[in-house]
Amino acid sequence: MPLYLITGASGFLGYHLVRQLVEDGADVKILDLNPPGSSRTLARSIAAPLLTADPPALSRAADDPKAFRPAEHFHVEADAAARISFVQGNILETDKLEAECEGVDGVFHLAGIVKHSRDNPHPPTVEVAWKVNVEGTFNVFNAVAKVGERQGKKARIVYASSSGCVACQNSRTGPGGDESPLCEDVVRGDQYGEYGKFPYYAAKIEVEQKGMPLAEELGLEVVWMRPTM
Repeated sequence: MPLYLITGASGFLGYHLVRQLVEDGADVKILDLNPPGSSRTLARSIAAPLLTADPPALSRAADDPKAFRPAEHFHVEADAAARISFVQGNILETDKLEAECEGVDGVFHLAGIVKHSRDNPHPPTVEVAWKVNVEGTFNVFNAVAKVGERQGKKARIVYASSSGCVACQNSRTGPGGDESPLCEDVVRGDQYGEYGKFPYYAAKIEVEQKGMPLAEELGLEVVWMRPTM
């Protein structure tokens, strides 16, 4: 059976992806701050530690991983639930990330922080979100590449970008697609500073612009997915 690593499987995409993979007979390993279905929110567990301590503090502040109940959360039968494992950690812990990439056949990178407005006062801050969304993604790429060099085979990566990279246009010229230009003028804009007007979309654009040449340099096969919801 293939083994897949999923970073950040607590959201809408992760829920359906995990279900589909185990129904197809795969084994799934989830790397996340908290077990899917946990009561602790991402904002509460990530905001302060990232600004005041080293990355492992995120994991120490998280919920008890024993709270993970895959059959209940993913609504799968017991035999499928037995093929879902949870590892507590985050994509800023490079050593932990590299260790969890060992032996996997593919990586679905979904982890990230959605921060649409730079003026939103609620945690996490824009700086924290940018660090996780951009630096964290490059950490995933580098970890897969390093492990692949040792194993002689590099796992394929599916990266969850965003439709906001091409859909936030000033003029209505039709739906955005793979051939549409990145909407930097709307999302970023020099007047809004480093993180842009819409930080989440700006971070995804940053990753696409810098991540594609990085993946090529590292010899990685990356599927760039732009979910629309």
